Amino acid sequence: MSSAAEVDLAEILEPSARLQAMIDAARGAPDTLIDPATLPVRFSRLKAFSLSAAHYLLWSQDLSEETLALRMGSAVHAGLFADRPVVCYDGRRAGKAWERFHEHHVERRAVILNEKEYRTAAGVINSMRRHPRAMELLFDGTAIEQRIDWTLGGRACRSTPDAWTAARNSDLKSARSTEPRWFAREALKRHYHAQMAFYDAAIEAHTGRAPDESYLIAIENVAPFTVVVLRLPDATREIGHKIWRGWWEKLQLAEAAGYYGGYVETDIDLEIPEWETLQPVDVEIDGELVEVA
Repeated sequence: MSSAAEVDLAEILEPSARLQAMIDAARGAPDTLIDPATLPVRFSRLKAFSLSAAHYLLWSQDLSEETLALRMGSAVHAGLFADRPVVCYDGRRAGKAWERFHEHHVERRAVILNEKEYRTAAGVINSMRRHPRAMELLFDGTAIEQRIDWTLGGRACRSTPDAWTAARNSDLKSARSTEPRWFAREALKRHYHAQMAFYDAAIEAHTGRAPDESYLIAIENVAPFTVVVLRLPDATREIGHKIWRGWWEKLQLAEAAGYYGGYVETDIDLEIPEWETLQPVDVEIDGELVEVA
């Protein structure tokens, strides 16, 4: 390797080390970061490339914290798919009684909810069970939460679709609203179509056939727990495929360089979007708001 090439490599690795040190300090990571290249690629991490490679590096670390949304999602999946116990603890989560309860149920992989959370989860699950089409998509001849270990270009991947057959891929999502127009925006923002396309690729790698159809089963996590089934048309599925493949290319570059950079690496101009310049602006003059075109 030439000295010039060595200098270039050093210029790449040195800022990478600084970036890792900053992440360590900000999030309390261990001194030695987990190398993302040693982990199977999961969509939950791959979608970090919608932000930056630095976010992928961060999300590859063992820094997960249980949030209410994650806990409720786990409870709904566990109760509906009957793969884990869901239990209610209605006391204060402190003291010897709580410690004994927690230790016993954690050993059983149980999802522990308080009384309010338990009632909400029960409402969601019961509403799902009363929706014939949703139950058909989730349980009619499907493999339920079956982990698929697969490879793409020799790179290890891991996916766990909610419910699938060789011909159909279905995933359960909860949201505060399933009004179709609102949920469509939420689904695109959360890249659900890219997730479904990634799962399609996993199923194809596993069975030799890509599913013919993909569905999102959306249920509200507040009363009246309304269920909406959304089919992903071919155009939406194709866009989802292009999105995750774009992230995949960025992942390949980051792993090859051993560098997980941020949003941009050079100075950029602060430009005003055209649509901002076309909007009227409210300016306060002598205590009154005046619209300036």
